[in-house]
Amino acid sequence: MEADRCLPTASTDRPVPDTPDASRALVPRNATWLVFPLLILLVTVVLGSVEVSGSSTALLARPGDDGGLLAGRARPVRTDEWFVRTPLLARQVALDLPEHDVIGVGEHDMTVGNDLPTRGWEVLVRPHTLPYHAFGFPRAFAFEWWTVYLALPAIGLYLLALALGVRPMTASLIALIVVLSPVVQWWTVPMTGTTIGYACLAGAALVTAARARRLYGRIALAALGGWLGACLVLTLYPPWAVPMGLLVGSVAIAAVAITLPPPGERRAWWLGLLVAGGVAGVAAAALLVAFFVAHRDAIDALANSIYPGRRRSAGGAGDLAVLLGAPFDLVESTASRVAVEVNGLNQSEAAAGLFTILAIAIALVAGRRASGPPGWRRRIVLLTILGAGAVFVAWYLLPVPEGIGRLLLLDRVRSDRMLLPVAAASALAFGIFLDARARPGSGLERSRLAAGMAAFAIPTLWAGWNLDVDATIAPRWQVLLLTAAATAGVGLALSGGRAGLWLVVAVFAAGAATVNPLQHGVSPLVDGPGATLGRELRSRHDAGTVLYVVEPRTKGLDAQAELTASGVRLVSGVNNYPNATAWRVLDPHGSSRNAWDRYNIAVWTAGPPGSAPRFDLDPPATLTVTVDPCDARLAMLNVSTVVSDRELPYQCLAPVRTERRTGLFAYRIVRPANALRR
Repeated sequence: MEADRCLPTASTDRPVPDTPDASRALVPRNATWLVFPLLILLVTVVLGSVEVSGSSTALLARPGDDGGLLAGRARPVRTDEWFVRTPLLARQVALDLPEHDVIGVGEHDMTVGNDLPTRGWEVLVRPHTLPYHAFGFPRAFAFEWWTVYLALPAIGLYLLALALGVRPMTASLIALIVVLSPVVQWWTVPMTGTTIGYACLAGAALVTAARARRLYGRIALAALGGWLGACLVLTLYPPWAVPMGLLVGSVAIAAVAITLPPPGERRAWWLGLLVAGGVAGVAAAALLVAFFVAHRDAIDALANSIYPGRRRSAGGAGDLAVLLGAPFDLVESTASRVAVEVNGLNQSEAAAGLFTILAIAIALVAGRRASGPPGWRRRIVLLTILGAGAVFVAWYLLPVPEGIGRLLLLDRVRSDRMLLPVAAASALAFGIFLDARARPGSGLERSRLAAGMAAFAIPTLWAGWNLDVDATIAPRWQVLLLTAAATAGVGLALSGGRAGLWLVVAVFAAGAATVNPLQHGVSPLVDGPGATLGRELRSRHDAGTVLYVVEPRTKGLDAQAELTASGVRLVSGVNNYPNATAWRVLDPHGSSRNAWDRYNIAVWTAGPPGSAPRFDLDPPATLTVTVDPCDARLAMLNVSTVVSDRELPYQCLAPVRTERRTGLFAYRIVRPANALRR
């Protein structure tokens, strides 16, 4: 039957019989399958060695200085990268990767939040942070950048596709489709690549372990899968870890199920599965228990915080035009402004991946011939991927009952975060369907091909027609051209033509080249005036903890990022989770707990003399704290120095450094001898 051939059972380039044993051949017997991962690793090593990344730290450069920008445009929309995590990374390196640090209000466990490297054993569950243990900051940062945003997701998807029976060239192309997709290119936070990479690598290891013939090989692969599964959980980002875990977990179960042998051989089969599952479970549990016990206090504080700990999400808040709009990112990213709104959303939230689930599903069921029962072993993996993708799309677009969300842990997933796992599911389904059609005698009949192409082209064209960039309708000719190119790629792939994948890769590669800057080094961050001042203050025995305040009308926060990078104790830094004891110093009655009891990026401003601290929240994470620099409560937080972007006329402040050229002013707080101190 036509639909019976939709799942190949081996990753070789030759047709194989539809038997359980055929599916044991997970990779080709020759070494050609190594070409793609070796090329990806080569790119990672070369770019990391020359200290080139895709960071937006050039935004911190002084006027007239390119800040190391080699090509492209630094993107301010990536605040979580250039303003939050990159300064924290620089800080960790400056302080020799401490596990605890005074950053934000009170001391914090640096292992919990923003995926930071530390000196302890935790590098075992964050192996992508290994470069910080081997290189100086600029080179380590570049190595981690390409590991997280290229090597991990690309190689992970590739190896999972091979384990599912996809041929090497097809597997490499679908991996590139995901890595180059807008949702990955715009979301420059490490969890983008780590959730994809660790989930897919774990799935590939576990599928291979379940099919391994030798006991020691099965044990080793199962332990590897358990370790990678622990790495996925310890990204500590449920909005992507949960759906990626559901997708890969369900697909791995389906891939193992198709190897079910005849009744006489099932005892050994089940025993092998129990060994693989037991070893994987023990390996994962040991790492997870060790991590959660070692960092129990910080994890409890994060889990019990108002945001994100107690936040629960409902389905149905997604935008259909955004889901279908990945081909048009090239229009959005080449706009004259470096930061635009797309359909009322910032570009990160408006970024998706190629959506093929509907087109493949329609191509499967359309046509004159119905699908019969033979060949179910070859269809079950594809149908599982489509089913998982359908659940994700439903959560994105529909008001799914709350009970279902809790059952699948989807209540931890904001609707708009579903765009990344949908992109991964679409690519895997795309590759499996293409490879099935590329086999002799498996071509797609015209009615099915036409139906699949229409199911892609019509919704995509509708999305493009409703696309607005900064409230301006996208040029119609660009919408038509990109729709035609994407539809041609999808149509060729549906009919078994690998050229279709090449076309989609080319479209996404063009968009990715316009999205990402090429940045050499991190000089604007670590050599800026704020970083220089911070290092000077660190050398003073009486500096204590620094409070950085800004003029509320200007909010010149570059120096805050630079002070963070310098390693100076900084009460104005990012709070990865709330230190409730420390916040109670400023808010003793807890009347503003809703504002500070959360992960937050705090902006501190100077209040009138004698005023009480005030907390103003811009949900979900931007917090403005207004405080009198002479407030005695700051002494309880060991604040002894104030840095500001303007001169401060407060009686308690004695100038330490006044430098109008850089616009930074440093003061020592002069307190009475009986002032409260921590």
